[in-house]
Amino acid sequence: MIVALSKIMMASCTSASSCTPLVGFGILAFRLSNTLQAISYLAIFLLLVIVGRRRRDFTFANGYSFVLLFVMAGTIAPVLRLYNFGKDDVLLAAIVRLVPALITVTTAAMLWRLLPKMLNLPSSEQLHQTNEALRHEMAERRSAEAALLQSRKMEVVGRIAGGLAHDYNNMLQVISGNVRLIADKSDDREIAGLADAIQAAVERGVLLSGKLLSFSQEQSFLLEPIHVPNFAADLPARLNAILSPRVTLEIEGGDIEGAVLADVTQLELAILNVASNSDDAMPDGGQLRIAFSHYHARGRSDLSDGAYLQIIIADTGLGMGPEVVDRAFDPFFSAKPAGAATGLGLSMVYAMARRSGGTATIESRPGEGTTVTLYLKLVAAGAGSSDEPALVADGSFAGRTIMLVDDEAATRTVVALTLESLDCTVITAEDGAQALLLSEESWPDLFLLDYAMPAMTGAELAAHLRARDPSSCFMFLTGFADFSAIRAVVGPDVIILQKPVSRNRLAHALTKAFASQAARS
Repeated sequence: MIVALSKIMMASCTSASSCTPLVGFGILAFRLSNTLQAISYLAIFLLLVIVGRRRRDFTFANGYSFVLLFVMAGTIAPVLRLYNFGKDDVLLAAIVRLVPALITVTTAAMLWRLLPKMLNLPSSEQLHQTNEALRHEMAERRSAEAALLQSRKMEVVGRIAGGLAHDYNNMLQVISGNVRLIADKSDDREIAGLADAIQAAVERGVLLSGKLLSFSQEQSFLLEPIHVPNFAADLPARLNAILSPRVTLEIEGGDIEGAVLADVTQLELAILNVASNSDDAMPDGGQLRIAFSHYHARGRSDLSDGAYLQIIIADTGLGMGPEVVDRAFDPFFSAKPAGAATGLGLSMVYAMARRSGGTATIESRPGEGTTVTLYLKLVAAGAGSSDEPALVADGSFAGRTIMLVDDEAATRTVVALTLESLDCTVITAEDGAQALLLSEESWPDLFLLDYAMPAMTGAELAAHLRARDPSSCFMFLTGFADFSAIRAVVGPDVIILQKPVSRNRLAHALTKAFASQAARS
């Protein structure tokens, strides 16, 4: 426009003297506007070049290139107009108009093609929401990383706990075995009373050991049918050993017929754990009621349909509020003061019930006591149920030779003495290598093996011995063990006893092992 105006002003002049100021102003305005236009376009071009070089993430690079070309044309055109001003070079003037026009049309077409992408560019609100989502994801990732680190720490602590529980069980076996041997050899009632007190402490130790093994995840489950009347008959002695005199124990339905599928040691520990909590909840005394009854589940979300044994353990203690009940089965949760409990007892009870194919529930109200209910699957009566006699007759193992293999000298000694009190002939070995040497000299009727031993586990030793004589008879006495490894070598019916074991239970196991051996032969 300024160029056209300047030419009009120059054409309208009749004399140089009359038009000089006006023409001079037009020429000055023309040059100034084109110069400013060229500088502005150049500045925009340089700005876009810098942005393009630093932002390689632009997804419409071709369109961006044409925009740059359009701006460059806007830079060159004013310069060419300045150069051609007053020369009236028709070709150059055509080029000045044609080239920017072509670039402008091409750029416009390209920008229209890019319109959907440009419309899809996120708004500031969308960017804010995305940033918030990223922050949330980062927080979750940090939380997951912290949880993973904590789980690794707990895994290490669990391994330590498993090792401690193994050693602890060996010590309990030594204490329990020696105390019972002393009591059996003495007619002094005072000594018998002291022995019972020590045995009660051992029972408490068994609870703690079970918690450690449950926490360490080293405790394997040996699921087998348990005859309910026999199990219930043994409960009063076990419970009275840990309950204070101010608590009255009442057992109902103990003569109910049937068998449940569970780990007998873990089931005992579960009931003892609940009873121990009930005892603590009744500081001024009260009543602990344990009731056995049949239960048929139907349409429950936590139990598959079928027949179960229901074990109700109810106390008249202090009770708990709903916020405590909701978390009672959580690992490491305890409503007791810090240091007074591990928070593993009830979680172990729940884990035992679930792994046995059942479940556990808890109901409680402040001041109204607490009721814990175990549901265990009923199996066919007599299907391998542990229906042993209450006592084993003296001399029933006379002439039987047993090789005892245990790396703990004190445990080996007390178990050997217990076996000798049952009229067994005992050969002892401290490890697998020594057992293999001694077995070459004298082959026993039964091998009683520990599992966790250095250099060679009990399962590996059994594999070597079975290779020599496939009819060999084995039994395991251990603090904790890999039951699957033992069964793979010896068979699914192998007898595995958990330390500490009583004289009577050891005798029952020997009777069962020798009966099984006789049936096979």
